[in-house]
Amino acid sequence: MDYAVYAEYSLTSKPMVAGWNTRAFNKREVEEGKNISLDDQTGVVTLKPGRYRVTAMSLVNYADPANPTVIPTVSAPPAGYARLRYLNDALPPDTVPTADVINASNAKALSVGTGSDANALPSFMDTFLTVTDEAKLVVEHQVGEDVKGLYLQVNENNSVWHINARITIQRIS
Repeated sequence: MDYAVYAEYSLTSKPMVAGWNTRAFNKREVEEGKNISLDDQTGVVTLKPGRYRVTAMSLVNYADPANPTVIPTVSAPPAGYARLRYLNDALPPDTVPTADVINASNAKALSVGTGSDANALPSFMDTFLTVTDEAKLVVEHQVGEDVKGLYLQVNENNSVWHINARITIQRIS
């Protein structure tokens, strides 16, 4: 049986940009078999043909460099969600990520995550995939246009245990 768990460990502090932010998985927590792999340069997950169960989580949060052991919260944080998609189904590079474009682009999403907010409330996904050819997968997260002070990764105190995204994949046939 093939299975893998990959995570995005926060190696630095990485601010969010408006629109979709691609997660860069950079840590193999578990990897068994030859049908699931991680590209160490891009953080893209590759699946060989088969049936898979995929679960994932992604969160974003505020940060205060002067107080690195506290995650600041706000009373009305921007809401958003994560999604799982094929790498090749990306928006064209010059596309402005308006609400209409974002909603239309979700038509190709393999899974759209639960609602979340920027107070470190994660977005979760759980789905099944049938892969007929090799598939390259990415997880993305968005909270709209107002991303001032928001981060995909926070590591102001050089901890090796800051994780803001994780994907678990099991080949079931």
